Amino acid sequence: MNVHKRSIHLVHPILYAVMFNLPIEYQDKEKKYYQRKIQYFIKHGIISYDSIPAKEEYQITGEDIKRNIANLSQLTIEVTEKCNLKCKYCYYGEYYNMGENREYKDITFDRVNNILNFLDKRQKSIYNESLDSTLYISFYGGEPLMNMPLISKAVEHSANFNNRKLQFSMTTNGTLLRKKHIEYLVKHNVRLLISLDGNEQNNSYRTYSNGKRCYDDILKNIDYIRSLYPLYYESNINFNAVLHNKNSVSEIYDFFKKRLNKIPAITELNASGIQENMETEFYLAYRNFNESLNQSENYDKIESDLFVNVPSYNSVLVFLFQYLWFVFKSYEDLLAKQSGNEYLSTGTCQPFSKKMFITTDGKILPCEKISHCYSLGQISEDTIEINTEQIADKHNYYYSKIVRQCHKCYRQNSCSQCFYFIENLDANPICHGFMNKNDFMNYLYANINFLEQHHDDYKRMMTEVNII
Repeated sequence: MNVHKRSIHLVHPILYAVMFNLPIEYQDKEKKYYQRKIQYFIKHGIISYDSIPAKEEYQITGEDIKRNIANLSQLTIEVTEKCNLKCKYCYYGEYYNMGENREYKDITFDRVNNILNFLDKRQKSIYNESLDSTLYISFYGGEPLMNMPLISKAVEHSANFNNRKLQFSMTTNGTLLRKKHIEYLVKHNVRLLISLDGNEQNNSYRTYSNGKRCYDDILKNIDYIRSLYPLYYESNINFNAVLHNKNSVSEIYDFFKKRLNKIPAITELNASGIQENMETEFYLAYRNFNESLNQSENYDKIESDLFVNVPSYNSVLVFLFQYLWFVFKSYEDLLAKQSGNEYLSTGTCQPFSKKMFITTDGKILPCEKISHCYSLGQISEDTIEINTEQIADKHNYYYSKIVRQCHKCYRQNSCSQCFYFIENLDANPICHGFMNKNDFMNYLYANINFLEQHHDDYKRMMTEVNII
C-alpha cells in the first residue's frame, strides 16, 4: 500500500505473500499472475515498497488565506464572557486553568460591525467562490443571551450580506429563553444547542452562581417553547449533555427520549488543560463514553439512535471520508485537478478554511477551541489588523515544528490531529497521534473490521451524514 494514496484495496493472500516472500503454498502460474498484478499496481502508484514515499513540501500562502476569508463558512462571535451559571466542569471553571484571566466583559458592537463589514467586502472580492452558499454565524459565550442587545444588532446588520444565505445559531444554558428572548429567536430562525445533562440529579453540576440548581428553570423554558412553538422546537433545538459521574449514557438517553423526544449529543469531560491540584477530583468526575455505553441494558437501541455521536461510529465515519477516493464534497472538487502534494501532512485546518472566531477583546482566531496565544489578528473599534502573509508565515512556522514527525507517520494523509493542541509547539513538540506501520495496520484493521460487523450502517453513513 502507498500511504499517499487515499484508498484501500482488499488483496488475495497470495498477492501479499508474493510481495513479501512469505511462506504460502501456490502454483507457479499463480505466482506469475500476481507478480504481473504487483507490477501493475506499482506502475500506477497504488502500492509502494518504500515505507513512506518522499513528498514535496507544501507551504500555504497569503493568497490561500485571502481565498479562505472570502469563502468563510462559519463566523463565531464571543459576545460575552459573562455567565449566570457556575458549572463545575466548565472550561472556565475550577478544574481548568483557563478562567484566571477572564474579565467577564462584553464585545462591543463596533468590533462586531467591523468584522461583518470586513467579511462582506472580502466575500464580494475576486476570491469568492461561494455565491448563494450559507454563511453560519454563531454566538458564543459565556452565556450569549446575557448580551442579547448585541446579538439582535448583529443579526439585523448581517442583512447586508447580499451574496450569502445566513443561518444563525448559539449554544445556551437555556435559563434565559422563555421570559425575554424566545420570540426574537423564533422570528429569526436561530438554531439553539441547549446544554443539559439529563434529569435533575444528572444535571446537578450545573448551578447558578449562588449554588442554586437551575434544572427546573431550564425545563420550564423548554416546555414553554414546545407548547408555543412546536415546529421551531422540532427543527431548531438540539441538546448537548456532558457525561460525568452523576449520570450515564443510558440515563441521558432515556431522559431525553422520554421527556423531551430528542436524541442528544453526549460529550466526555475535556481532559486537557486541567490544573495539577484538581487532577484527582477531575478524574473522579470523569466517565468514559464507551464504558458507560457498554453497561447499558438497551445498548443496541442507544447505539443505533446516537449513531455518529458514538465515538466508534464517528471514528469509522471519518475513516470512510478520508479513504474513499470517490467521495467528493462538491462538483468543483470532482472536476479539480488533484496534484497529490497540495496539502499539509497534518489534521490542522488552514486558517479560516472552516471557521473564524472573534473574542470579546477582538482577537481573531481560527477556532474557539484554540488557545488565545495563537491569535492571528486583532479587531479594534475602528480598524482590523489581519495580515494574510504573516498569518501564512506563522502557520507554516508552527507546521515546521512538527513536520519531521508527520513525514514519518503512516497516517499523515488522514491525520486528525490539530497541531495547535500539541504541547510545547514552539519548542520540542511531540505528536501523540503519531502512527508507525504497526499502529497504522491496527488502525486499518479496526475500522475495516467494524464495517464488516456493521455493514448495514455503511449506507446510512453515506446517505444521512454530511461532513463539512
